[in-house]
Amino acid sequence: MRRFLFVLVLLFGFCASPQKEVSTTQETTDKANEKTAEAKRGCVEGNCVDGYGKYVYDTGDVYEGEFKNGLRNGKGKMTYTNGDVFEGTYKDDLREGEGVYRFQNGEVFKGNFKQGLREGKGTHTFADGSVYEGEFLGDGVSGKGVLRVNENQVLESCELQQRKVLCEVKPQ
Repeated sequence: MRRFLFVLVLLFGFCASPQKEVSTTQETTDKANEKTAEAKRGCVEGNCVDGYGKYVYDTGDVYEGEFKNGLRNGKGKMTYTNGDVFEGTYKDDLREGEGVYRFQNGEVFKGNFKQGLREGKGTHTFADGSVYEGEFLGDGVSGKGVLRVNENQVLESCELQQRKVLCEVKPQ
């Protein structure tokens, strides 16, 4: 009896923005925008110490949500400069509890976070529409679950190994 291995790679890193050519006029506009953006760093709106506010980091990442003692605490939304977005809860500046992480490439993770990492039950929807449902340990380094390839095909003997979904496929 032959066995096949089905592999899907989870993207758990940050993707770089594509390079683009810009005209001299565009470069001048971009430099002016950068100077304006530099001036708008730190707490740009609300109360970023103990309340609700909007904070722009030196990287250009933007957090809007609840703060306590100057740290992200409670519900919030982080928009990263690479196009990724996290919406969920924070505790002492780390993602904690339920959240949704949307990758710029169209993939989405919904599930539990612990000390900033994907940990516990969750689902990862790939750009092709397939969905891994199951356990995420160590930010997706390991875990067991199922992979829904499409409405008619569900692979049940799957596990995460080094952020890759590996499924045992039995021939029919």
